[in-house]
Amino acid sequence: MKRMQTYAAGVDVIGDRYHVCLLDAQGKHPRIYHGRVDTVHGQNKLVTYLNPEYVVVVAYTDLVSLLVRALGEERVFIKDERQEYTVWERAGIKRGDAMARFAARILYEDCSSLES
Repeated sequence: MKRMQTYAAGVDVIGDRYHVCLLDAQGKHPRIYHGRVDTVHGQNKLVTYLNPEYVVVVAYTDLVSLLVRALGEERVFIKDERQEYTVWERAGIKRGDAMARFAARILYEDCSSLES
C-alpha cells in the first residue's frame, strides 16, 4: 500500500502580514515566506505557495475564505486563534516565522498519524 505524502503548511497572521512555513513530505526542510494579507498580490502569492499539494493550518482570519475558495475545504484546517495560537504563544512559541513553523509541524504530525 502506497503511503500518501503530506505537504504541510502553517500560516500565522500578524496585523496585515502573513508568515507561512512550508514543510516537505517528510516534515522537514522548512521554507518561510512572508507577504501582505491586505493586497490581492500578497494573497495570490500565498495561494501560489500552497498549490497544488499542501494542506494548511491557519487561524480564523480574513484569509480563511480566500484559502477555502482557492484550495478547497478539505485542505484548510482552521484554528481558533484564542484556543490554539495564543496557547502556543503562552507556551513560548514566538509569533511570526516560529509560530508558522510550529503550526505546520503539528499539522504534519496530525496528518501523518491519520495516514498510518
